[in-house]
Amino acid sequence: MLQEMFERELLEHTTFRPLKRTEYERLAEQGAFVDERVELLAGVIVSVSPQGVEHADLVMLLNELLVRSLPPAFQLRPQLPFALSDYSMPEPDLVVIPRKPFGSAHPSDSPWMIEVSASSLGIDRGLKARLYAAAGMPEYWIINAEDLQIEVHRNPSRRRYQSVETFDRHASVAPLAFPEIAICLDTLIATTAT
Repeated sequence: MLQEMFERELLEHTTFRPLKRTEYERLAEQGAFVDERVELLAGVIVSVSPQGVEHADLVMLLNELLVRSLPPAFQLRPQLPFALSDYSMPEPDLVVIPRKPFGSAHPSDSPWMIEVSASSLGIDRGLKARLYAAAGMPEYWIINAEDLQIEVHRNPSRRRYQSVETFDRHASVAPLAFPEIAICLDTLIATTAT
């Protein structure tokens, strides 16, 4: 009860300062988040949920497919920091970026980002979609691991995507930047049986 009152009082009468990405990076370099899975979203350090089996399998299968399929001018960053804005450094499940030299700063540009979601579906559809749209990321996919659906977010404008379409597990969907890479969840999952 006392903690609840303190929290309400704190929230009502306190101004919070968001953490900047540069500050977050310094903290990470100094070992502040050792043995923790976190990301910076809108100036707040957010704990990342542990991955379930389906989530991990889909990330692995998509990673295998995209590494084989991407043109040589691009590379795939699986679950690595992405410099989205001055106050956000998410670690999306898969991000396609223009190829960059070793030791370069974390990327801030991508034609295609993918989050695989189960327990994180609310934050991926909500806060992350708004942050990615605000940063002008042209295409953002959510692979819904529970319902086996692909949600395609396109045409960012301010803090939202103008186009959001949902495809079932049987549909074959390709990103605008790479129309030759079609993804069908049923086909992808079937590759584990061989």
